[in-house]
Amino acid sequence: MATQVQRKQQTRQRLIEAALTLVHGGRSFASLGLREVTRAAGISPAAFYLHFRDLDEFGLAIVDDVCLSLRRVLREVRRATPGPSLAAQSSVAYIVEFVKSYRREVEFAVRERVGGSARMRRAISQEVRYFAGELANDLRTLGTLAHLGDQDLEGVAQLLVNTAISFITDILDIPNNQPTAQAAAIGRVNYELRLILVGARNWDPARAQAVAQTSARRRRAR
Repeated sequence: MATQVQRKQQTRQRLIEAALTLVHGGRSFASLGLREVTRAAGISPAAFYLHFRDLDEFGLAIVDDVCLSLRRVLREVRRATPGPSLAAQSSVAYIVEFVKSYRREVEFAVRERVGGSARMRRAISQEVRYFAGELANDLRTLGTLAHLGDQDLEGVAQLLVNTAISFITDILDIPNNQPTAQAAAIGRVNYELRLILVGARNWDPARAQAVAQTSARRRRAR
């Protein structure tokens, strides 16, 4: 017999499954009603409030679940793979498998990132910053970009994360029965990630600062 905690988790999962099914066809999360979601989940509206205060909090929980799972997977890949280049390639492979396994959840997060409520967009932006922050910390620990200061390192991490997000969007748009198109997307993102990492390894912070100062002086002199 399921415990109370197990039953609560099962009900929570039924709600999430119901919402993901409803929006999978392209509907926005904002268009869903509480009664519609609870009816699809087979529970009463009153039971919903035992788990979430409102639909906004419910949507944030879905985003948090998928982002936390992906962050955990990629963190383990990076820490098990020597060097950022190999880690980047391994991360791409794991992203593809993650999208296959959690397609509806990933679609939900990608769609809400640009078309959701302001609260949802802020939450997803914060998740993206978490991804970049964890990646910057791991790059710092690896020491292969030790010549970069914190600001430059964080900039590299943000570029890598933005490229990965763009890749996720591309993979979502490619049907599973088109392996050639998928392979092309994988090759393209690996190339882009290598470009970023090669640029980072050859970045000269002192020279970049001198160029920026010279440009600033020229702008003031105009």
